[in-house]
Amino acid sequence: MKTAYSEERRIAIGNLNRGKSLSEFTKAKMREKALLRTPRIFSEQAMANMKKNYKSIVLLNKDGTVYGEYNSIKDSSIAVNCDEKTIRRALASDSKRLKRRLIVKYK
Repeated sequence: MKTAYSEERRIAIGNLNRGKSLSEFTKAKMREKALLRTPRIFSEQAMANMKKNYKSIVLLNKDGTVYGEYNSIKDSSIAVNCDEKTIRRALASDSKRLKRRLIVKYK
């Protein structure tokens, strides 16, 4: 399998559509099909299993006061208007600080 995905093959596949533009007709058809897709709905059991893996997060101000407590990285990123990746980087860094001068800690 590794030989099937060699560097040359990866580059060749990447170059297949590079620089091409789609017609308005094709874009309209793709948009139409995308709007007809049914949203993915999870069962109650599936949602419960996913929520087990969430880690709650407490955002602290620089002075140590609590800014907010959130159920997940997604919820906290929405609250401080930043990307989830920013929160993940802050959790991984030594300083544990975000650009908004908030400290992120797992509860």
